[in-house]
Amino acid sequence: MSTVLIVEDNELNRDMLTRRLERKDYTVYS
Repeated sequence: MSTVLIVEDNELNRDMLTRRLERKDYTVYS
């Protein structure tokens, strides 16, 4: 499993990307 840090001001974009990555088995910090 990989870990990703997302730095995004737009909450909608951040949430969408977080969900997509979590579905692919990534650990996401935002």
